[in-house]
Order: sequence, then C-alpha cells, then structure tokens
Amino acid sequence: MTISIDSRSQNILLALLQAEGPVPAVELATRLNLSPRMVRYRLGQVGAWLAQHGGVLHKRPGRGLWIEASTEARDRILTQLRELSGYALALSPTERQHLLILTLLLEDQPTVAKRLQRRLGVSRSTLFKDLDRASAWCAAHRLSLVRRPGFGIVVEGEEQDWREALVGFLLTNLGSQHLFFICSGGDPQEALRRLSPISVPVSTALTFLRSLQIAHARRAIALAETRLGVRFSDNTFAVLVLHVAVLITRVAQGKAVNVSPEVDRSLSGHPCFSVALEVLGEMARELGLPIPEGEATCLATKLIGAQVNHCLPETAGGRFDRMNVATLVKRLVGKQPDRVNVAALVKRLVNKAAELLDPRLGNDRQLAQELTTHLKPFLERLRFGVGVHNPLLDDLKAAYPHVFWVAERLSMLLAEEIGQPVPEEETGYIAMYLGAALERLRPAPRRRVLVVCPMGTATSQLLASRLRAEFPQLDLVEVLSLREFLAQPLIAADAIISTVASLPLQTHLPMIHVHPLLPPADVARIRKWLA
Repeated sequence: MTISIDSRSQNILLALLQAEGPVPAVELATRLNLSPRMVRYRLGQVGAWLAQHGGVLHKRPGRGLWIEASTEARDRILTQLRELSGYALALSPTERQHLLILTLLLEDQPTVAKRLQRRLGVSRSTLFKDLDRASAWCAAHRLSLVRRPGFGIVVEGEEQDWREALVGFLLTNLGSQHLFFICSGGDPQEALRRLSPISVPVSTALTFLRSLQIAHARRAIALAETRLGVRFSDNTFAVLVLHVAVLITRVAQGKAVNVSPEVDRSLSGHPCFSVALEVLGEMARELGLPIPEGEATCLATKLIGAQVNHCLPETAGGRFDRMNVATLVKRLVGKQPDRVNVAALVKRLVNKAAELLDPRLGNDRQLAQELTTHLKPFLERLRFGVGVHNPLLDDLKAAYPHVFWVAERLSMLLAEEIGQPVPEEETGYIAMYLGAALERLRPAPRRRVLVVCPMGTATSQLLASRLRAEFPQLDLVEVLSLREFLAQPLIAADAIISTVASLPLQTHLPMIHVHPLLPPADVARIRKWLA
C-alpha cells in the first residue's frame, strides 16, 4: 500500500535532504515554523514513506535526525516530492486557505460550493469556515466575497483593488526572488523546480503566470526605465512587470480600471504619465490590443511609487559616485515647485539623528544625500496617495529597535512639515538609511567581496554597511542589484555575498547567502568562510 504524506511531512523531508548533517528536532521545528511536537508526530509517517522510496530516517538522541540514502535514491526521492500535487497531497489549513483565495480570484464567474469542496478536498462545513476566513482576507484588500444561494460564490470589487490583491498574493506566496526570476525571462517550470517545498497553491500560481504575456510586460517596463532615465530595484521591476502582464490579460477580457476624473487631471502633466502613455501605446501596437487611457493613469501611479536604484556603490578607489540627485528628481517628479524645502528639511532630520544617535552623523554627507533622494519621490507618493511596500519592516523593528525609534522621531518631524502622517513603511526606509550611516562610522574595510542584493538602495546600503562594520577585512568591490550583476558577472572578487539564495548563472566564486539584516547566524557563516 502506498503511504500518503502531508505537506508538513514533505517539508520535513526536504529540509533533512538538504541538510549537511544531523539536525536536532528543535532546530528543524524552528526552520519550518512548526512546534517540536508537530515534527515528532510526523516522524513515523516520514520514516515509512522514506522506506518505500529507498531511504532510511535515522533518529539519535544528542545528534538529531538525518536521512541515509544513495545519491540515486536521493534524486528519486526529490523527484517524487516535487511531483506531489493536487489531491495526492494533503493540504495544511494555510495551504488550503491560499488555494481557495487564488481559485476565487481567478474565477470571473460565480462558482458553486461543491466545486470548491472537490478542489480543496474538504467537507461542506470546513469549506464554509474557510470561506469566512477568505472573506476577511478580501475585506482587508477592499474586496467583497459574495455568497448567495442559487447564485454561487464570487469575489467582487473595483478592478484596481482586484489586481493589487492578486499581485500581492503572488508576491507573498512565490517570494520576490522567484518572481524576479520569472519576470526577468525565467521559465516558470524552472522556478517550480527551484522552489522547495512545493505546495499546491504555488503550483497553481505558476500555472497562472505561464498564461501571462510576461515578455511584452518586461519590454514595457524596460522602456519605462529608459524613458525615465532610472533603474528600478529588482523587486520593483518584477512587481511592475507582473502588474503590466495582468493588465494585458484583464484588458483583453474587457476588464479595465476606473479612474476618477480628479486623479486623471492631477496626473496628466506628470512625466510618469507621459511615459506610461508611450509604454502602453507601444505595447498596444505590438499586441494589436486597444488599451484605455485610464490604464496609463494607473501605471503612472505605480511608476511614481517605484523604488529606484539611484545610488552607485563605492568604487575600488574609495570615491563615492552618485547619479545627479536634481536630475533624478526632475525625471521622477517633474517641474512643479516643491511645497516643502527639502534641503532644509533634510538638514533638520540629519541634525536630529545626530542628536539622538551619534554627533558624527551631522557631518555625514552620504546620509543627507540618501535622505534627499528618498524624500522627494516620497513627497510625490504622498501627493498621489501611492503606497510603498517595505518587506523588511518587522525585521527592522526587531534588529534595530533604537534606530527605528529614532526614525519614528524623524517621521514626526516630517509629518509636522508636510501636514500628513508618514506611513510606517516609509519610516522603515528612514531607519535603513540611519542604520547604514551608523555602520559606516565603524572601521574602514580592507578586502574584496562582491555584494548582490535585489531589494533596492536602502536595503543594499544597509547590508553593505553591516558587512563593513562586522568585517573590517572586507573590501566591498561592488554593491549590485541582480540585474546589474547579470550584466557584468566577471567582476574580480574573492567571493559573492548575496541575499539571493541561488544566482541564475554559474560562477567560479564561492557564494554566501545572507539575510539583508545580517543576523548572527550569517555573521558566523562569513567568519567561517574567512577562517
């Protein structure tokens, strides 16, 4: 009899197969966000399944858990795990919830409860409980989950809110690195092989991505970069590509966004609007698909809110070159006079940071430069009601509590000046610049390492500063986005330190994967490499 295996057991198997040696049950539970009891409960199922596929699960007190199997057996086991999908895999409650939400988002017409029961493999009562949770998720994204007898179940709401919810869902479930791989031209099937563990919602999401016009969307955003004279961060590039790809599909289905006349008029003279018009016009000609002008307004707001890699890294000679700030700001925010004296405001912010953190920050020209280049686009985002995503917000609060507290004080100064509250995500970016400035005050570097970070200027500069402070013997030759690295992969260095788990090309250099905030485990791994 074939032994079935649930998704948590699958995760345990994959973690043990990828481990370099025995793993204590407590450590394994922490890695997988499970309790030790959950891990122990599934070891019998894991061992029995392994035995059927040519492997042995070893458990030894004081050492931990490990799998014994030949190379051929390991390959077969990994293949079996990666092929698990659909109803052969028992879904966890979270996976079931994700699959339900994605299924409903991708359905244009009402669907009946029985169909969802079959899709999820659950009873009617369990489905209704899941629908209650899905309804709360929809409400948080300004959508409504409509359930009516004789009508069915369907998600309703404004088209723009629907797209934002779908893109956010895909970003959360696939992760920014895999999304960037796909939106940069990678095969979704290859992304499926890279993802570990693989869940049914992820497999469904990748199937949807294969149906999108990713190549056309990628060319459109690359053209927008050229016309604006900027380079978006890798994560922003991927999200913009995904938004445009979804736009193509929805417009082809007759689903266009509704833009209020007030928003349309306020954006009509903005440089990002003219670029959006040109980009979508070119794409419409390529596809033979008429695209309503309201879509240009929608895309323009996203370009305004985009994170831009506008600071270049230190050169080997120590000179810090930057794109001309005035030129960048003019390209992004146009010629309208500032309602805020940004230079004076930045001076107040830097002086306050020096007072609360370290007096030497008062003379940090790089901090002033970075705050200036961040604040002007921020004021535009605020003006047009465009939000910004900060994926490291919670980590920042935990790793830099005092720095974040100071950033909150600076945000209060900002709020007084502009007469509006500062979103917490923006406060997080201010905290990143402050953290990077503090790390720069520590001893200067001496050795050669290439840093690859696709998450934008604030994140990459914070990581670079942390590396310089923790490892004075390192010389950061370049700090590059993933796209910049792929364009020039032969830079001379002794190693690569990357926030990307695996680079999409072969390199002879040793690579160390780290979290952007460089936690103690990553510091220890780099020290081990240096030793």
